[in-house]
Amino acid sequence: MATEKKTFLFNAKNGVMTANLTETLKNAPDIMNNLDLTKFKVKEVEFDNTTHYWDGDHDSGSVKPMHDKTIIREAEVIHSANIRVLEAFPLHKQLNIIIEMLDQSDIPNTEKFTKLKDHVKAIKEETKEQKKVYAEDPAFEYVSMDEEMAKADKLKDL
Repeated sequence: MATEKKTFLFNAKNGVMTANLTETLKNAPDIMNNLDLTKFKVKEVEFDNTTHYWDGDHDSGSVKPMHDKTIIREAEVIHSANIRVLEAFPLHKQLNIIIEMLDQSDIPNTEKFTKLKDHVKAIKEETKEQKKVYAEDPAFEYVSMDEEMAKADKLKDL
């Protein structure tokens, strides 16, 4: 896509970019006539949606090429770390580790901890029974985790 003149709208109070007006919107009289320009600051810039991004607010921001730097968001880094932890220790395994450790310690169990532990134990037992019922009932085609993993492993081997 080529560089084009684009119209950006920014929040008039804080300067944060709120919209990149398309030509269709700009040419729609109902949209432009009803737009309350007291609530927005407008800026026209040369911009290519595929190779540029807007960095900053109305007053200090600018168009930047995407190839200058790879954008890394803190939220993405944290999400990636969470995924890595969950892959190694799914949440149910984390809970089991903590429960086991606390049970072996000299720290007295609180009422809430005991409720959590009892609830997790009850759910484990229910789940074990559910898996057995589904696996044995001919009305269901039960696919075990081992079967799913074996299928996924076969897909990896191209």
